Amino acid sequence: MTTMYMFSLQTGEYTGSRPAQVVGGKELTESSTATIVSPPADILAGHVARWTGAAWEIVEDHRQHMDDTGTKQGGTPFWLPNDIHTSPARYMDALGPLPDGALFEQPAAPPPTPDEREAQFGAAVTARLDAFAAQNGYDKGIGNAIAVTRDSGAFQLDFAVLQSAYDDTWTAAIALMPDVRSGAITVDQAEDQLPALAWPEAEATY
Repeated sequence: MTTMYMFSLQTGEYTGSRPAQVVGGKELTESSTATIVSPPADILAGHVARWTGAAWEIVEDHRQHMDDTGTKQGGTPFWLPNDIHTSPARYMDALGPLPDGALFEQPAAPPPTPDEREAQFGAAVTARLDAFAAQNGYDKGIGNAIAVTRDSGAFQLDFAVLQSAYDDTWTAAIALMPDVRSGAITVDQAEDQLPALAWPEAEATY
């Protein structure tokens, strides 16, 4: 019995084989979606056989495919030269090679501007000071901690420690800021150069 090799009416890609139908004792070997010509035996991964109407050709296949749950899987993610770092990956909808100039890696984010670097460093300094205040139970930020302890006689030592930490840290940060803005040092490197912060050890009582 003659084998028919089927192809998609939309894309022409090979979809499988079947025996030729027999009607009135005669095989039907002419079909709009199948041919008696067998496709190539060896097809590389990422390629498919496509019927041209006269012969099979091997073409690239970068498309995603649906799994049993209807979820798209696989495919070749790519970006185009005009895409930016937030652009999602593109996928081919049709058979064939990727567009000219296709990129296989997402474009890198542009370097931060001086103002953005300054803002990042400022936020890091504030977070550092807030974390220091929280070590001694002041969990609403160092600004709040200084305000709470400033006029409280019972917490004058805490006030002195907090105010000193704030002043020393920001004095150092302001001195480092030009290098941070220019990109001469990173925010992490600038943080490493800030003064160490520590609460005084509690006096032992006997």
